Amino acid sequence: MFWKNAGKPHPVRASWSIASRMTVFYIVGASAVLFLATQSLYWQMAHALRQDNEEFAEGVVETIKLIMSEHGADARYLAVEVETESKVRDRHRYFARISGPAGIVVIETSGMDEATPPANSPLWHKTHTALARRWNPRENSFYRLISSLHQLDGKPYEIQLAIDVSTTEGILRQYARKIVIVLLCGAVASAFIGLVMVRLSLRPLARITDAVQRTSAAQLHERIAGRNWPTELAMLACAFDDMLARLEDSFTRLTQFSADLAHELRTPVNNIRGQSEVTLSRTRDATEYREALASNIEETERLTRIIESLLFLARSEHAGNELTLSDLDAQTEVRSVVEYVEPMAAEKTVSTTVTGTARIRADSSLLRRALSNLLLNAIRHTPSHGRIIVHVSESDNLVRISVSDSGCGIAAEHLPKIFDRFYRADPSRTGNPTNAGLGLAIVKSIAELHHGTVTVESEIGRGSVFTLSFPRAAG
Repeated sequence: MFWKNAGKPHPVRASWSIASRMTVFYIVGASAVLFLATQSLYWQMAHALRQDNEEFAEGVVETIKLIMSEHGADARYLAVEVETESKVRDRHRYFARISGPAGIVVIETSGMDEATPPANSPLWHKTHTALARRWNPRENSFYRLISSLHQLDGKPYEIQLAIDVSTTEGILRQYARKIVIVLLCGAVASAFIGLVMVRLSLRPLARITDAVQRTSAAQLHERIAGRNWPTELAMLACAFDDMLARLEDSFTRLTQFSADLAHELRTPVNNIRGQSEVTLSRTRDATEYREALASNIEETERLTRIIESLLFLARSEHAGNELTLSDLDAQTEVRSVVEYVEPMAAEKTVSTTVTGTARIRADSSLLRRALSNLLLNAIRHTPSHGRIIVHVSESDNLVRISVSDSGCGIAAEHLPKIFDRFYRADPSRTGNPTNAGLGLAIVKSIAELHHGTVTVESEIGRGSVFTLSFPRAAG
């Protein structure tokens, strides 16, 4: 069995199709229901007919006992019931025999010896409720044998009654044959109906399969959830659309990332190459060679920072990345980072203030890296004599560290994208050796590694506020 995808068949382990399984299950289920229904009807019909025979037989026995109670064992009075009545009935024909003491037959229906067992046969005592089958030279007959004792003047008399139930059994046999025909026809009809129903029901699944087979990297825009799908497939269609949306977004990001990465790496590589070609274009003194090498080292350092940042982001995306978590004093961590960046802030005459305190559960090195990126970003965008305030607070089991500055602010259209890799709100900063557009992306990755978040609020001309939210330390 093969599955075609993008023109290439892929082997799949052979198995029954869903259509075949559903059809077989439908046939088996429908046949089982038909079988149980017809068996129930057959049993009720057989029970009713046999109950009618039993009641009739009991009525005949009681009539014979009543005659004997009134007239004794006089054959003249018994002859009406034993001889006449037993032959005139169409459906309830019967044979009767009355035996006195010592097994002497008082009276019996003519022909009873040929149609039924002898008077002394044990069948009369073993088949009170069973069906005895006796061969008759003229017909294949069935009889219900009943034997009953009656005391008359202290003497035991045995009444033997054989009810001809051939008509009843014939009706039941004919009904059973019809049931078999109905079952066979029902099974065939169930197979046809089941196959048609399954094929019609699986058509939407075939359309989804066609849509999946049409999906490729160049065609991720197609959506299928808007169609009139059955309830069972609506969720599958929505899930498929969500998957396509994620794939399309990932491909778009990957394409953009590849283009941005090529652009970022091309600039320092071109700078190194250009500087080297200019330097080698003629003989130069040692000072010029040292300047060229220093410039190349600066560019390679920029490349190194970009590569290290990308490696960090790649590692942070793996769920198995382990953190060294510990309970930390958030204010202490913040002050350590502020002291580190203080010289750069002082160079621009930017003041820094730390307020608030809280206990935080985080990886110390990663927390400091995220704070360092935020503070360096704030210093970079804050003019001289500006101010930066780092405030620590806690609520709702979260510790929030906000970094606010009095810088130029960020336009609203840039806010949703500033955490993307290589994104710069100010295109003129492209090529800045200190700004590769990865700092805020690293901050976001560190926050997500700690199951936290990073948000930003900004207004043009009034500055920005970046807020890190981390889990609070236990206790």
